[in-house]
Amino acid sequence: REDGRRVGNAFVSGLRLVWRHPLALGGLWIGNAVLLAAVAAAYLGLRQVVRADDWAGIALVAVAQQAVMLARASLRVALFGSEIALVGRFWPPAPGGMPGTSTETRLALAEAPPPDPEPPSPS
Repeated sequence: REDGRRVGNAFVSGLRLVWRHPLALGGLWIGNAVLLAAVAAAYLGLRQVVRADDWAGIALVAVAQQAVMLARASLRVALFGSEIALVGRFWPPAPGGMPGTSTETRLALAEAPPPDPEPPSPS
């Protein structure tokens, strides 16, 4: 939780969450690993086909390497985002809070002006 200040408590509560929901967290990691393996296999397959002994081949391999790095970064961000969503789903809300919302979000919602009342309908 982002509003916790003690590392030890956060570590223990994170381990407790993993212990209570191993299939959900394992599914996230396995899904990410499968996608990462698919990206690596596509790159290795391209490397088998493309010969890097001329400028066109070198350029194609360089572009493919950058695409792999972008895919790896995207998968990492997706994994962290899905872990945060999973924590918000399984973790009980803070007292007075809503599940899956951060302290900043709760404060912003609390300070938001009330919605305008609906105008009376003509009869």
